[in-house]
Amino acid sequence: MLKKAFVLPILFTLVSANLLSSQSSNALWFDRPAEHFEETLVLGNGKAGASIFGGVATDSIYLNDATLWSGEPVDPNMSPEAYKNVPEIREALKNENYKLADSLQTKLQGSFSQSYMPLGTVYFNFEHKNQPTSYHRQLELEKALSTVTYKVDGITFTREYLISHDKQAMVIRLKSSKKGALNFNIGFNSLL
Repeated sequence: MLKKAFVLPILFTLVSANLLSSQSSNALWFDRPAEHFEETLVLGNGKAGASIFGGVATDSIYLNDATLWSGEPVDPNMSPEAYKNVPEIREALKNENYKLADSLQTKLQGSFSQSYMPLGTVYFNFEHKNQPTSYHRQLELEKALSTVTYKVDGITFTREYLISHDKQAMVIRLKSSKKGALNFNIGFNSLL
């Protein structure tokens, strides 16, 4: 009995380790391009961000930067006494007087002169003559690398996207399995 009790946990551990080692790295993947913003694969470095649709004929990339705001610079210390209102707000919340707490919290806020704004959208328009096959779009979470691959007329097209934290830059690499097969133009659109 002791031998069976000892062998089963070891066998389970070996089988589990084998299954885990055969799995790929953590990745989100899809077999079609994103149609809506919520389906995009998002990259960022804390300052710059990109939402990648991964389209075949046209790939749209929404761009953001944390420093892009409407309005003008404001005094960062416009309400230095704001913290003094916190105890009164807490007391109103404790007493479930939410209307009072809501009116008091405006004493913590500064002026409403700015809004966060999107930078714009980059478009890659590709000149493919036929429909794609073997489409795959993924985001490798450990590498923060987004990849789109597909075939058109037997040629494999690959696009890789990443945003470097160290270099503060977005990098896009376009490849094809046949020399000279890349044919595209780039556009940019912004509300600014």
